[in-house]
Amino acid sequence: MAGLKYLPEWEEVDLGYRLLPEYWGIGLATEASRASLRYGFETLQLSRILGLVHPANVRSIRVLEKCGLTFEKMTQIGSRLVAQYAIHCKMD
Repeated sequence: MAGLKYLPEWEEVDLGYRLLPEYWGIGLATEASRASLRYGFETLQLSRILGLVHPANVRSIRVLEKCGLTFEKMTQIGSRLVAQYAIHCKMD
């Protein structure tokens, strides 16, 4: 599973992906994330997309960074502390 999800309580769009462990480490999350970002910026005309990740999940953080998202801050989602990454649309 990979794609974009609107977070109404934040009025933001989040990039997300979940893969079974046997599919980790072969580039699927990065490829799906890049396609989702292109769709968000080119088709949906979004100006910004978030990536929310558990701070200990170094593999997911690496995917976000490879896709151009940068760390913004630590934030709460319910009772969980997450790292908030974001990318902004690059206007030509």
